[in-house]
Amino acid sequence: MDKFVALTKRRYFFPVLFVFCLAVMFTRRPDVLTDACFWAEDGAYWYTQMCRDGIMSLFSPANGYFQTVSRLTMFLTVPFGIMHAPFVANLTSLVLRVLPVLFLFSARFPFIPVPYKMLMALYWLLFPNAGEVWGNITNVHWFLALWLLAVIIAEAPKTLWDKAHDYFVLILSGLSGPFIVFIAVCVAVKKFFLFLNGRKFAVTVFESIIFGITLLQAAAVALTGTQNRSPMELGASFATLSELVDIKIIAGAFLPQNLAYPFFTAHPIVAQGVFVVFVFAIALLFVNGSWRVKTVMTFPLLMIGASLYKPMASFERPQWEVIVMPGACDRYFVVTSILLFAALLYTAYRFNARLRQRHRPIVFAVPIVILSVTAILSYKIAPLPDGHWPEKIRDIYAPAPSGTLLDIPINPAGWYVTLTKE
Repeated sequence: MDKFVALTKRRYFFPVLFVFCLAVMFTRRPDVLTDACFWAEDGAYWYTQMCRDGIMSLFSPANGYFQTVSRLTMFLTVPFGIMHAPFVANLTSLVLRVLPVLFLFSARFPFIPVPYKMLMALYWLLFPNAGEVWGNITNVHWFLALWLLAVIIAEAPKTLWDKAHDYFVLILSGLSGPFIVFIAVCVAVKKFFLFLNGRKFAVTVFESIIFGITLLQAAAVALTGTQNRSPMELGASFATLSELVDIKIIAGAFLPQNLAYPFFTAHPIVAQGVFVVFVFAIALLFVNGSWRVKTVMTFPLLMIGASLYKPMASFERPQWEVIVMPGACDRYFVVTSILLFAALLYTAYRFNARLRQRHRPIVFAVPIVILSVTAILSYKIAPLPDGHWPEKIRDIYAPAPSGTLLDIPINPAGWYVTLTKE
């Protein structure tokens, strides 16, 4: 153990870790950079609106809340020109994905043994069913929310650099999506259980800002509302919920969904039994866990509850019937997958603490084997079919007369960047 700790204190550790993480993410889906193209809202909303409105677009809510990281990233692409904008945006999304891993290995988490940090970091890079959230800015806010959650449970900052880091994460994450509302509840849970443990109740400046940003995002929703939500019914039932949780949350955290879908949909009784056992296990973990466990578990419970209550899956079919299908709405299950593996590591750690030294490697091997199977089955992420952004700029944008309104196709099919040729 001491050797692992000493390794993290070497000067070269964090630069090497950064390059390693970036390399893993690149090799899982190289076309993110080698054939960089905008994805959905990245081009259709954030880049289009930045080109049209400039820096003022930063202050415009979308779907009811501010989207700071998406709009700020597109602002950063402007100096590189339209040809290279998708590359810069996609690279930024990968870098933002790597930074929480560096934070995990900082001195702010002395309560997590380094080997467990290594496994958690590897899962962060290797989790399955990740195609929808890989290498685009639109979905990076799921990871920013987890980064902020990590700040909430970390040891208090002691240096000016640590404090600056925490405020940076708070502002970037808090103003980049709706999850700050759930983070505020997590802070309340943390304060409550610390108070029960004898800690004096006090609200810090940092926590006050969290609640302030929560009110700001809530005000944005109240003033602008949400647009483009599907009017379709949920199609909710216990059977569908059981299949959804089994396929998307439990099996989906470790296996490609197309392997789990046929089994659970063909055996509804088994699916419902697995669901009941899983709910019981989660409740047991929450009740017996530390304040950090309770705080962390609060976030996915709120997030997935809100996502399933008001999903955006289909305009034509009941929402839950679509969500349960392999590949549908995988963004909703990024948080649950990552935190389910964290729960597995926590369980292994607690179990190991009760065993004799010679038996501990056996238990520690379980998450290693699971992670290995996940990596083998899910490492490569399928490239998107329609990139070729430079060719589109040369063929569509470049020859057009100034003042022409252009629709440049991007991924997925049916999405466009709409620009006026300068």
